[in-house]
Amino acid sequence: MYESHFNLQGNPFRSTTEPELIYESVELRDALAHFSYALENGEAFVLLTGEVGSGKTTAVLAFQEKLSSDVPVATVNYATLNPRELLQEVAIRFGVPVKSRDTKPHILARLEGFLKKQKAETGETALLVFDEAQLLKPAVLEEVRLLSNLELNGSRLLHVFLVGQPELDHRLRTPELRPLRQRISLRYELKPLGLEETRRYLTHRLVAVGRPRASEIFAAGAVEALRYLSHGLPREINVFAAQSMLNAYLEGSEHIETEHVQSAQSAFGFEGVADATRTDPEYAD
Repeated sequence: MYESHFNLQGNPFRSTTEPELIYESVELRDALAHFSYALENGEAFVLLTGEVGSGKTTAVLAFQEKLSSDVPVATVNYATLNPRELLQEVAIRFGVPVKSRDTKPHILARLEGFLKKQKAETGETALLVFDEAQLLKPAVLEEVRLLSNLELNGSRLLHVFLVGQPELDHRLRTPELRPLRQRISLRYELKPLGLEETRRYLTHRLVAVGRPRASEIFAAGAVEALRYLSHGLPREINVFAAQSMLNAYLEGSEHIETEHVQSAQSAFGFEGVADATRTDPEYAD
């Protein structure tokens, strides 16, 4: 609606994750470095945590874009699986045919056969990603740990990325999950963007749709307000920025000012996940 008003070629703050919209912040680059290290050094597990909207899924997708096409990748998003259903889902995601009557040993044998064949033919180790892993039951997480035992001639057949909210790290500290925690040698927590990174994030998104600088559209005070109210979480920055642009468009303004950002919160009662109760008007970073 507001794209033509601001001379944009598209919506810069849409929720999709096209490669051109991904901003490689310091946090994202550090996460990618952990992923790369794991694959290069044969690590079994990487734990990536962060608040809702901090960019965890974006980090995984950005990493997958950099992988060789020979690397098999499977992503599991379902949290209500039992151990057998987990194996079945993993096999299906890797393209391994399974039948509803197959037992766990049969599914595991087929999955192991597929992974060994891939390793022998391409030399690449498969990648298994669990998104929203904080919701997985302990029995399922134990099954994931057992999957990491699969090897061919002493070489690992599977890398596992456990991706979830901060409570995942807390859950892994429980005694029943201690064996899994001991297998996790790489951990990284995605933190919110600071004020300058927020400014660069906005600029990157705007450049992707035809505008060279955020300052041409967003006033300095608006950027500060966006960072403060969004807590520096990219998903919430997108929500506030898009609504702020709409507010400015409806007023016929060519620039987004602080009040447009403030009204994006007050008009809809938008509350973020980090701390929805703050009212300090100074927008301190």
